[in-house]
Amino acid sequence: MIKKINARARGWSFKKLLILSDFFYLLFIYFAKIPEKLFYLSGLVIAIFNSALIFQKYKKTRLGEILLNFLIANVVIWFILINLVFTENPSRIPNFFAYILTLLSLTSLIAFILLLVNKVIETKRFQLIFNIFVTIFMSVVSIILYQANVVNKQLVQTSLNRLQLLESRLGGEKNLKCRESETVKKVRKSVVRIIGGEAEGSGFTVSDDGFILTNFHVIEFEPAPRVMFADNSFELGQIIYGDKNADLAILKVVKKVPAIDWGNSDEVEPAEEIFSFGFPFGGSLGGEATVKKGYLSAKRIIKDQGLEFMQTDSTINPGMSGGPMTTVCGKFIGINTLGTTGMGMAISSNSFKSKYLEMKASDEPLKDIIKVEFKSDESPVEAVKAFYNYIKIRKLEKAYELLSDNFLRGGSFENWKKGYQPNLDTTVLKIEEDPEKANKVNIKLATKDLADDQIVYKYFEGWWEVKEIGGQLKLWWPNIREVADPSWLWFYE
Repeated sequence: MIKKINARARGWSFKKLLILSDFFYLLFIYFAKIPEKLFYLSGLVIAIFNSALIFQKYKKTRLGEILLNFLIANVVIWFILINLVFTENPSRIPNFFAYILTLLSLTSLIAFILLLVNKVIETKRFQLIFNIFVTIFMSVVSIILYQANVVNKQLVQTSLNRLQLLESRLGGEKNLKCRESETVKKVRKSVVRIIGGEAEGSGFTVSDDGFILTNFHVIEFEPAPRVMFADNSFELGQIIYGDKNADLAILKVVKKVPAIDWGNSDEVEPAEEIFSFGFPFGGSLGGEATVKKGYLSAKRIIKDQGLEFMQTDSTINPGMSGGPMTTVCGKFIGINTLGTTGMGMAISSNSFKSKYLEMKASDEPLKDIIKVEFKSDESPVEAVKAFYNYIKIRKLEKAYELLSDNFLRGGSFENWKKGYQPNLDTTVLKIEEDPEKANKVNIKLATKDLADDQIVYKYFEGWWEVKEIGGQLKLWWPNIREVADPSWLWFYE
């Protein structure tokens, strides 16, 4: 009687321990938000724990019964599990039950293996069955691993082939490593606007000393081009070199601007991706430099000029002339020069290098640049022309000296020059003596002022009266008005 009570107590302790451990574990995994690794590790631990308890309970049971129970339990479990897993968009509860069923299956599998090993150890007649089972198991595992290795090799080879194809299309491994957004952000810091009276274009810094490269036609009729930087400040650019035939010019500014990275145009091949930077349509469009993505179509040689041109399939708009053409990594390979719809041409970086040496060695590096002459005492017309030319080249002190006290009326130079702080350019469109009145000069003007990042264009017409005071011609008094939206005839009258 006592033995039966102890046996029941042991059985109840076993069942109680198993049920309580599983119950608290289920509550734990359902309500606790634990890391994924800890989640699966805890499941494995509880499965091993349950397997050990089952083994301890049923190790004396016949192996055939254990195998039958194992198969029946797992067939039912996996039938339900497959239906849960393949449910479309399963909710949290089906996922929870699927996880529990997986743990049950794992538990029964581990328990069966433990019981099988125990039977083999206890009874030698099961040794053959065990060996056969291990042999079949290892063979299956070997086949699976071999097949997986073959598939992995095929996948790796396919990936390598695709990577090589991608590299070839992008111009090699070096271009594949570059982020286009970072390239655009970096190059834009080096691109500037070039603003003149008759032309506007783009340029970019080629050295940390403030040297800026652009096209000659951008500054051809501008003795004092304005250079507008990315922060909307501007500075008068000094023309250092100019070559009209090669359409190249180099300016110098004081402001320190990051220089562009130099590249080798010989290393770029047709079909490689390239970027073209610049400010299309000049000051009509404000904001950052435009970037156009395209492909190198061909390399063209113009023998008369001794230049190599990089042809691209992206359009180089007016205003983008003088901007840089770069690789996808931001390496400078060309200077945007001309374009039409669906095509653009840029002077190659290597051609520029050779032309730069020629300009530097020339005895007259500025022979093609228009020179401004100031003859303020020669005639009233020359006095007015000198006044506006001084403003154009930002020699405001000289312009101020040409104004009479009658106009200034005691005003200081500092107060007067404030009105010209936003002025980018002042260009005389027409100037002539009045045929009816001496010392009266009729004039038409065009100005460009900077308002935030926008360029404002204004047009004026009227006259200046000029008088000789103390042996010098002075601008006595003006009558000049703004012309809103002038017709095209206004420019030619």
